[in-house]
Amino acid sequence: MCGIVGYIGNKQAWPIVIDGLRRLEYRGYDSSGIAVLDPAGDLKFRKSTGKVSDLSASVAESPVDGMLGLGHTRWATHGKPSENNAHPHTGHGGRVAVVHNGIVENFIELKRELLDKGHVFSSETDTEVIAHLIELGLDSGKSFEESFRETALRLVGSQAIAASDSYEDEKIYAMKLGNAGGIVVSHNGEEGMVCSDLPAMLPIIRNPSASGGVVFLESSEMAIVSSTDVVYKDKNGKAIKKKGRRVTQEDVLVDKGGYRHFMLKEIMEQPQSVSNAISERIDFENGRITLSEINLDAGEVQSINKVMLIGCGTSLHAAQIGRHLVESLSDLPAESESASEFRYRKYKVDPDTLYVSIAQSGETADTVAAMQEIRNQGGRLITICNVEGSQSTRLADATMYMRCGVEIGVASTKTFISSLTILSILSAYLGQERGSLTSKDIREF
Repeated sequence: MCGIVGYIGNKQAWPIVIDGLRRLEYRGYDSSGIAVLDPAGDLKFRKSTGKVSDLSASVAESPVDGMLGLGHTRWATHGKPSENNAHPHTGHGGRVAVVHNGIVENFIELKRELLDKGHVFSSETDTEVIAHLIELGLDSGKSFEESFRETALRLVGSQAIAASDSYEDEKIYAMKLGNAGGIVVSHNGEEGMVCSDLPAMLPIIRNPSASGGVVFLESSEMAIVSSTDVVYKDKNGKAIKKKGRRVTQEDVLVDKGGYRHFMLKEIMEQPQSVSNAISERIDFENGRITLSEINLDAGEVQSINKVMLIGCGTSLHAAQIGRHLVESLSDLPAESESASEFRYRKYKVDPDTLYVSIAQSGETADTVAAMQEIRNQGGRLITICNVEGSQSTRLADATMYMRCGVEIGVASTKTFISSLTILSILSAYLGQERGSLTSKDIREF
């Protein structure tokens, strides 16, 4: 669940951006990076795999002076976790910095077009095409605003983008397309921030009386943030009015994101949850699924003779759908069962069965008890879970994380759709390794 933090104002940018990235660590990530526009007008980049603390140490060792900064925490989608693949990205001219949440569904076509024009890429990501497309517009004599807007409108899929240019006036440009997470903007008259979630905004909104409140961008809306003000426009460049709303520090810690209640917010977060569940697990270009987190090679997959899925409540419904997914995609027999029934049976665990538990919290008592019985008998056990370090993750041989972020609404929404997405991926992976699905089948599925 990638995080975006942008700052422009009268203070050193990098400590504020790093602090914002720390506040977004709950979203989950595998790498991070920062770009700062220095007084000479050059963009300075720092990137790191692992924790934000590693990035912070790197920047502290070799500080980057400047009052405009863009930062990002990344869940890998296209390309493995690495410094080259970490955001922010730049183009062949090195004059722009881009951070991005979402998946550019037509990136292969765009990349081929750019390669034909002589552009050289330094990463495996889909995001880098955005930087190159912006620079393509700049090279043709267009303004940064025009290049940014036209680039955004060429992208297929839901996107949240923030970018800056080292040649023009110091500004941060942000746009939201579809439902790829949020873009929140705040300004207090002297400094502004663009973030993907409210907790990163604390430096701006800590004093509510000094803040103009926060504005949530809707799809196809753009914000142009300078040190003195914010201008909002639609996708065609026409100015629009946006009304900010006041928030308190309590609102920041548990925020409804502009929705009436958490139930609605989490329903609207389902597309991003699906995107996060897919991230790093599917190679769209080659039609391959890679599940390094489950440590099952082709030989071990061949030895599996059945899949047993267990869960309670909503997770049981996911398991029941998962049974059909496994059978249709992998040609393996499958069963689903309520964990609260399974734990009381005198069930003999089969070493050639793959057991899959599903639990959003990882702490559901009946599911944990069933997993413990499977573990005691030496069964092969995978869990699908949303909470790192929970009991389920400690009992299982491997965990496939949902990556949904905090779910506060009582009725499950985004964790259910994430469970189904992961079960689809797991089922297709089993089919891939058993030879029942070709790369063409996987790409279509």
